Amino acid sequence: MPYGLPKNLEGEKNNNWMDSCVVSVLSRGKGINESEAIRMCKTRLIDKKGNQTKANIAIINDLLDLYSEQRREK
Repeated sequence: MPYGLPKNLEGEKNNNWMDSCVVSVLSRGKGINESEAIRMCKTRLIDKKGNQTKANIAIINDLLDLYSEQRREK
């Protein structure tokens, strides 16, 4: 699926990463829809300048922050 990544990040490797990131966020993120998952993954990949390892860590931190907020609300 094309994700509209910047030209310097376009390519099969990053598109495959985006595919797996979106699936992972959807499976782990309660209440997150597909467009939110795409936005989250795309933002982190761009922030980390295509470094997939750093983007993975940022996604995990985002999900942990989200769960912490949800727990505080209860």
